[in-house]
Amino acid sequence: MHHFVLVDKLDVPTMVDAFIHRVFSLYRAPKFITSDRGTQFISQFQQRLAKRLGARLKLSSAYHPALNGQTEIMNSVLEQYPRIYIWLDQDDWVDHLPLAEFASNNSVSSTTKFSPFFANYSWNPRLSIEPPSPRPPNMSRDEAREWDKADRHAELIKDLFKELRHNMACTQEDHKKYANTKRGDAPVYNVGDLVWLSSANIVTQRPSRKLSDKWLGPFAVSRTYKRACALELDNRFNDIFPVFHHSLLRTVKEPRTQDQVAIN
Repeated sequence: MHHFVLVDKLDVPTMVDAFIHRVFSLYRAPKFITSDRGTQFISQFQQRLAKRLGARLKLSSAYHPALNGQTEIMNSVLEQYPRIYIWLDQDDWVDHLPLAEFASNNSVSSTTKFSPFFANYSWNPRLSIEPPSPRPPNMSRDEAREWDKADRHAELIKDLFKELRHNMACTQEDHKKYANTKRGDAPVYNVGDLVWLSSANIVTQRPSRKLSDKWLGPFAVSRTYKRACALELDNRFNDIFPVFHHSLLRTVKEPRTQDQVAIN
């Protein structure tokens, strides 16, 4: 299920409070909490609370948040959604969040082929907007004003749902195309293999990045995942999360001849 939670701060207490009110109160503690390694989720307080609740933190691998693809897609949809419907002064986007949440939970996922509502409850909520009808005769001015206001609100809800579903479908398709162009066949790594690690996202102590090594290591693979590997990093990289996407790794090849020296 998707829950769009409005918060005024991104500190740890605010995130924990939102979690208790919007997640724990409805579903109890989840088995996993997936995050892009934001400070709110890797703090000692949050890690300890998650452990006490029996939830395991699943953090995206270093410098590759696309591993959390569902969240990336939903974030893209939410960024598009307010731009379409907010007024020029941009002060009413909060009013549309409940409708956006309902529409997203009632939209069929391209992956599961079910809506979040159906996946959780085995049914989809009824959603039917009746066509407008003529106003009854002999209505007062105030009654006619309220009648027309209700019709406009119903049409707005219908348009919001239609547009959001369209945006979600387009965003899912764009995300899929982009991921497929970057993905290809994942290389096969085994525990103990030696690999080079790209230095593109790593800050070293060398003064010039252009003159620094493009590949670091080699490092041994300590654990393998579907599209990532955990590496045995040395003491220079103690502050770096040791799991890296396959796109940042390269297999160490043996020299072709006995006298050939491998360089990175």
